[in-house]
Amino acid sequence: MGAFRLGSQVQYLIAPAGLTALGVTTGGWGWLPTAAIFVLVAAAIVPAVAWAGRTPRLGSQAPEPTRTSIP
Repeated sequence: MGAFRLGSQVQYLIAPAGLTALGVTTGGWGWLPTAAIFVLVAAAIVPAVAWAGRTPRLGSQAPEPTRTSIP
């Protein structure tokens, strides 16, 4: 189990150093791809949260379908 969790710990260790190194060692242009990643994630989170709000949870009852009367 410890070896399984080692991968996520390495991510937490390397990602900040890697992003900083990308921005600093490239003369500054490396911050642009980093900023683009954050902008894309920020744009994608709104539809993802809306989808999660519409998705029923396990163990909850399904909503009753709304019925309209036909004249």
